[in-house]
Amino acid sequence: MIFPALHRFAQSRHLLDDLDFVGQTLRGYLNLDATGHLLGAFPLGTKNAPIVRPVSKLPPRNSTAIAALGADTASRVIPGFDPAANRLAVQTQALFLEQLRTARATITGPAAAALGAIITYLEHLHSDPAASAATKTALEQAKIKTTDWLTFTVDGTDGLLVEWQETMAWWRGHCATQRAAQAQHQDAAASQPCIVTGKLCTPVRTHGTRIKVAPGGLSGGVALVSCDKPAFSSYNFDKALVSPMSEEAVEAYIRAVNWLGDKTHDDHHHRTTDTIFLFWCDQPEISANPAKAI
Repeated sequence: MIFPALHRFAQSRHLLDDLDFVGQTLRGYLNLDATGHLLGAFPLGTKNAPIVRPVSKLPPRNSTAIAALGADTASRVIPGFDPAANRLAVQTQALFLEQLRTARATITGPAAAALGAIITYLEHLHSDPAASAATKTALEQAKIKTTDWLTFTVDGTDGLLVEWQETMAWWRGHCATQRAAQAQHQDAAASQPCIVTGKLCTPVRTHGTRIKVAPGGLSGGVALVSCDKPAFSSYNFDKALVSPMSEEAVEAYIRAVNWLGDKTHDDHHHRTTDTIFLFWCDQPEISANPAKAI
């Protein structure tokens, strides 16, 4: 079965070491001074050398406004940057700011002051259209698009916001609290064996569209496991419950497929016009690429 094989591969590559974060390509950042004034917008990485950093893992947000911590698409962070932003994107802009406020209330030390600068800057954007317009100009000059993932830096604090250990620790604690609350209200009768690990779990209801390497797929990714129509369900199970998997198993196959299909791992895939072939094995790595013989 392919899913247990992908699970083993993800484990062997340490792709499951931190389930609260997932790798994301970042295209740019806004640099602020310690008082929250914009110093400039700058691109990150290139098409051939992308910058991938761990960002907070989110549930599917196809019909819900949910903010990532400290990094998101520019349209979900900067008010007024995308004139065509839909209702959910506009709601996420406010949630993005509110989440930073919540983290700031707990975090101490230099990171707290740096978060305060970002919060001050975003509050100014939300209340002053001229400031929002100036940021839009800076982003356009840096060739950062509305769909590009964006984060922040603050003078005097090392690294990108998404790399700050204090904010990452806060997010892990936030996720642990949510899991504990969910476990307290779970119905034991709802537990099912995971088809990948065999362990009892509360199955993930919607796996989301996070497969990024499928040729012709949407920029937000595609789904490998889905059941969005009554004809696809069986035995009265809907959504992804037709293939019950634990959170770990879902993360394993998604992260493994994206790893195997990534351009930096060309010994694990072969692309044609509309298809990508992925391959791996449980044995020690071999340097030859068998897909190239196709």
